[in-house]
Amino acid sequence: MQTNLQKQTSVNLQIQISFQEKQNFLNVLYQIFYFEFIVLIKKVYLDRLFCQNEWEEGSQYNSDQRKKVKKQKEILSFIYLIYTYVHIILYQNLGTFVIQKDRFIQLEMQFELLRKQVQQFVKLQNSKNVLLVRHGQSMGNYSGTVTGWTDTKLTLKGRAQANKLFQGFVGSVDKFTSISSSDLIRSLDTAYISLAFPEKSIIKVDPLLRELNFGKEEGIHFDSLSQERKDLINNIEFKAVEGESWHDTRKRAIQYFSKLPEGNHLIFTHGGLMCSLTWYLGLQNTLPNGSLVALQLDAKTNEPNKILFDWSYPREEEEVEL
Repeated sequence: MQTNLQKQTSVNLQIQISFQEKQNFLNVLYQIFYFEFIVLIKKVYLDRLFCQNEWEEGSQYNSDQRKKVKKQKEILSFIYLIYTYVHIILYQNLGTFVIQKDRFIQLEMQFELLRKQVQQFVKLQNSKNVLLVRHGQSMGNYSGTVTGWTDTKLTLKGRAQANKLFQGFVGSVDKFTSISSSDLIRSLDTAYISLAFPEKSIIKVDPLLRELNFGKEEGIHFDSLSQERKDLINNIEFKAVEGESWHDTRKRAIQYFSKLPEGNHLIFTHGGLMCSLTWYLGLQNTLPNGSLVALQLDAKTNEPNKILFDWSYPREEEEVEL
């Protein structure tokens, strides 16, 4: 039976072959069209030029001959218009496939970089380190609602993001000191999918790793909030009405870290919690879904004291267009 890595490699190879076949086909089509056009354009143009020269030399042309020349001129203009149109279409298609292929290669390079960073992370010694993973896109993310403790599932895109993360973890899963996750389904599903569905006992589940509790603002559409409230939510001093503050969330995470032994730990969690931990280290923006940040913890306080690396999930084409 094929492993997940072999299946993924096979799919990648098929995509590369598909790109190459389409590009080759369009190149051949373009060359054939160009050759046929040149032959036709020469014939029409030379005929017209011959008639035009005779006309200019004062030859007597009857009305039928004049109509013939005019018709040839119209045909020539029409053919040139068609050629220009098809030329643009073919060029755009060729350009699109080249861009798509380049984009595919860039994505693969990004995940290869992640794989190498993870490999280096699991080799760290004599320290306590955590590799935090933000869950894939959830229904809450997709709808633009404030979802802290609301237990929303992953979208299809979120599941695809989690599946793609497998490329970064392959070969390193059994080298982590421990693997844990928030108990919310969007985080748990990201863990199971990105690790190729390991035994459930491998992943420790703990509510201390949850997102901030937004209290009364849970489920509210983010765009319905005032600009002042939006700015406050994105500040470390934010405190939700009948909910938690970012400092509360940070303390919860550090409380969980204190239970971990020395080593290198993989943790699936949420963007807000991750941001509360990196805020005082200079990383104050919430990382995209599927992104990672590796932190070194202080041996005494278990507070993060250094960002080892951060990796943002590559932006996709449809995201650019929205």
